[in-house]
Amino acid sequence: MKGNNCRIAQYATGSVVIPHASDIEPLQIFEDPNFGGASMELGLYDVHTQFGTRGGNLSENISSLILKRGYMATVATEKNGTGSSKVYVAQDFDVLVRQLPENLDNAISFIRILPWRWTGKKGWAGGGSGASDAMNVKWQYDWDNVATSTLNTEYVPMRHNAGWNAYANINSKKTSTHALAFNEPTVPVKPI
Repeated sequence: MKGNNCRIAQYATGSVVIPHASDIEPLQIFEDPNFGGASMELGLYDVHTQFGTRGGNLSENISSLILKRGYMATVATEKNGTGSSKVYVAQDFDVLVRQLPENLDNAISFIRILPWRWTGKKGWAGGGSGASDAMNVKWQYDWDNVATSTLNTEYVPMRHNAGWNAYANINSKKTSTHALAFNEPTVPVKPI
């Protein structure tokens, strides 16, 4: 049954069925390299900034991780998602990171996990799913962040400037794996 024990997602020019229980925890983090020491499983969609476990505190103390197939995880050194960062994508297999890169090892303060969605190069700028369907595109955006994805087309929300809808609105998009932001700076460019 869709949503209970599997996920259907676009993949290349078709679809893929990813079988997982509805209560899956797609990421497991570990205190030591090679999946040793205290560990913790993390769930989807929430921004994780606290990593306390029964076995210890993993805040800024993560050295290895396992990301299950069909998911992607963004890790960063600052609690707001900035600083050194990396996105891990488990497209075809589980991703086993036995030792995090030096700039992330024992420095992670932010993790966000989303279902992975294969998205092709061909996209559409402008509103309305009818136009994007007619063009057979794989993604579309509309200089806003209120629409949603369809099974065939991923909607990419935008937050143009600090005055636009809050990030919470973008974070509520469970089928959007990317966001556009601040693409038109207001400070004039000085000639060289």
